Amino acid sequence: MSARLIVQEALEAFRSVGDPVGQAAALSMLGDLELNLGVPARAEELYAEGIALVDGGQAPDVSWQLHAGRGRALQELLSDERAVSELRLAIDEIEQTSRGLTLVETQSDYLADKWEVYARLAEIEHDRGGVAAAFEASERLRARRVVELLDRGRVLQGSEVAEALIGREQDLRWRIRQLTRQTRATTSMGTRRDAPAVDRAALNFTYALRDARKEYSELIAQLRREMPELATLVGAAVAPVGEVMASLSTDELMLEYLIGDSTAIVLAVGHDTVWSADLEAARPAIASLIDFTRGVVADLEPRGEREIWRAPLARLYRLLIGPIAEAGLLDGKRRLIIVPHAELHYLPFQALIGDDASFLVERFEILYAPSGTAWLQLAERQSDANYDRALVLAPNIERLPASLAELEGIREIYSDHATVLARDDAREDRFVTLAGTADVVHLATFGYLNKTNPLFSFVELAPGGGHDGRLEVH
Repeated sequence: MSARLIVQEALEAFRSVGDPVGQAAALSMLGDLELNLGVPARAEELYAEGIALVDGGQAPDVSWQLHAGRGRALQELLSDERAVSELRLAIDEIEQTSRGLTLVETQSDYLADKWEVYARLAEIEHDRGGVAAAFEASERLRARRVVELLDRGRVLQGSEVAEALIGREQDLRWRIRQLTRQTRATTSMGTRRDAPAVDRAALNFTYALRDARKEYSELIAQLRREMPELATLVGAAVAPVGEVMASLSTDELMLEYLIGDSTAIVLAVGHDTVWSADLEAARPAIASLIDFTRGVVADLEPRGEREIWRAPLARLYRLLIGPIAEAGLLDGKRRLIIVPHAELHYLPFQALIGDDASFLVERFEILYAPSGTAWLQLAERQSDANYDRALVLAPNIERLPASLAELEGIREIYSDHATVLARDDAREDRFVTLAGTADVVHLATFGYLNKTNPLFSFVELAPGGGHDGRLEVH
């Protein structure tokens, strides 16, 4: 039985019981089928029929899919104005649902598979010359949530939480620290004669550690639920491109990337410039190239006379930076502010190799920002800041020998106003004690990303003073 026939039967069943939401969901599926078969006109009719059934906001999670599908169909029918209208309605429905989710983690899960709607809107706006509108679509995807997180950080300071929950949080952190040590200790004993018993112990510690981390994540969610001041969404507005332009100096250029399943766009914003380009590549190809490049760069063993890592880094430069250079937008610029998206977060832009064989960082100062809107808010916080005192930690000088030059360079700048901690002195407990007294904190070390449980991603410092040296996110 074909998929169309199955969905058609479901549609009739929903009609027979008078279920408009079920009918709308079935019509959305039929529209998707027609669109994938290359019949956008018929798909547009089906989406419109479904929208009429749920018009009024009673089923936003179905409605956004109908509007998004209709927008895609209208785009293929070369009706860009109507396509933009439908995609904006889809985004409004998505954000209405998102705003009703009080936990940041839940919001993140909900939005994770919906960025294609924003990317398609930005693509159409770019194609018809609406660069400012394309920038707004990109910012709507990422900026509001980041600014809400920044504002939540302010709310968190000084909040009163039930003592029992605080005690449980501290106990869990101590337990996780102990289990981490035990897991490491048993894992490093694999060559002993009683290896099978050691393996069992390591497995038991690993499972216990996994369960403790899960319990910690659930506790953090409970803390947020039971603290109304943390559950209040700020609903921050997206900054217009003009405000971002005004915040940039004449030698700065912001490059904001938006990666979609069918296209990728870069938006270049300068003091007197706003410009966009289609990179003529889609997410699968970009992700594959970045993954390959990271694998090659990570393998630093020499391969004869050839430096094989140069080729993929040069290719990524041509893909991501080349169109901007060809447009002359890099001329006279000293600083690039990179706003990455999707897999581009895993790419060190400073290592990209230009046509002159130099690294990008040799020509520009490279900064990163989560969004243009967040960049503006962070700039406002720092406008009156003094940078008189520095704290520098470099625990891994043997593995990162260039970090010694970093220490000496910062010591030269700050002189007696720099607290410089190296090797075993660069301990986590000293960071905790001293970070609040510094205007600038510089960490020359490794970072580790825990994709399964991001709260336990960490920056590596030296152990000691009752700390294990893993400065974890939580």
